[in-house]
Amino acid sequence: MLFTDVMDDIDWIFSTFAATIMSVAYGITVTESGDPYISRAEESLEGLSIAGVPGTFLVDFIPILKYVPSWFPGASFKRKAAHWRKINDDLTEIPFKHVENLMVLSRVFLFLLYPLNETHYVLENRQSPSFVIRDLHRALATCD
Repeated sequence: MLFTDVMDDIDWIFSTFAATIMSVAYGITVTESGDPYISRAEESLEGLSIAGVPGTFLVDFIPILKYVPSWFPGASFKRKAAHWRKINDDLTEIPFKHVENLMVLSRVFLFLLYPLNETHYVLENRQSPSFVIRDLHRALATCD
């Protein structure tokens, strides 16, 4: 068995695990290995593997350097850390926002379908269909 075959198998296993986790945790279907959710997770792990090695950056030996501004020459560790922080924030926030948006859409969908299924409510209370729009605005206001 060639080394590339083993690496392909490892990539396939990683992609399968990642797709399963995204499906179970967020309901997101991952179809390809270059998916933005998966590539973001890979980049996050890459940053962890680089920054997690003691002595990678000079700040590990000289702690006072953590107070140096990021634009300062030799402070590339701060720029890398800021980039990895954004990747890690995106890794958690983007799928969560996706689920929130789906919840809002389902809530809006239910508010739109409710008057269609419950026409007797409109007839008994003699309300105009404008209550649907009012309720829709209330539902969207509570989602923030």
